[in-house]
Amino acid sequence: MIHPIPITGETITKYQKLVQDPVTRERWSRTFDKEFDNLIEGDGLMNAVGAISIFTLSPDQIKMTRADRGVTHACIVDGFRPQKIDPSRVQITAGGKLIMYLGELTTSTANLTTTLKILWNSVLSPKLTKFMDINKNNTH
Repeated sequence: MIHPIPITGETITKYQKLVQDPVTRERWSRTFDKEFDNLIEGDGLMNAVGAISIFTLSPDQIKMTRADRGVTHACIVDGFRPQKIDPSRVQITAGGKLIMYLGELTTSTANLTTTLKILWNSVLSPKLTKFMDINKNNTH
């Protein structure tokens, strides 16, 4: 992640450093709050309904958690997408190494037909689009 206000041009890869830097602290704290609110109860600033997908626990509550329940930590991933209206991005994901999941752990990938349909759709959908295929080994 490149420093959002290129005063130093420094590459920042840790969220902790973003919130310690006086230049980026306010932006990244607000962005983190927005993501956290969306996961818990919603974002009042954006009138977004929350996913209610995480619950925060105090240290005492963690100690009292049933043995068949898992407790994990959050991984904070930051990003900067200058083409967006709000370019600062934070994603909070569950710490994967502590999650015990008994279901299928893989995701099916798209087959070749689906992939080609997506490719052709993205190439030919815009109006006034032209497409040319050059094949030097073409025998007809």
